[in-house]
Amino acid sequence: MQLSLAIPIERGVYPWVQTGTSPIGGSMAAWSLTVYVIAFFGWYGSQIANGIAWGAGPSGTRQVASKPFALSITFVICGLALLLNLAGMHPVK
Repeated sequence: MQLSLAIPIERGVYPWVQTGTSPIGGSMAAWSLTVYVIAFFGWYGSQIANGIAWGAGPSGTRQVASKPFALSITFVICGLALLLNLAGMHPVK
């Protein structure tokens, strides 16, 4: 609660942890979040690919073992997340 009052405009994990602890703590928090997000998207892409293959029925059994299929689904999900984040940033025109 103190950090939300100290920094009312949300700018991410780094400034909150930097204000609450130290600049090194802020950097560690930012890197930890980055590694977590990379691992999460890798796992989530595989889960979505398996769900699509399972939903396809017996003809989807080839897709479960297909690494290019899982990789392409992961790229699509990461691209969608990137587009949503860029839209949410409201770039200055």
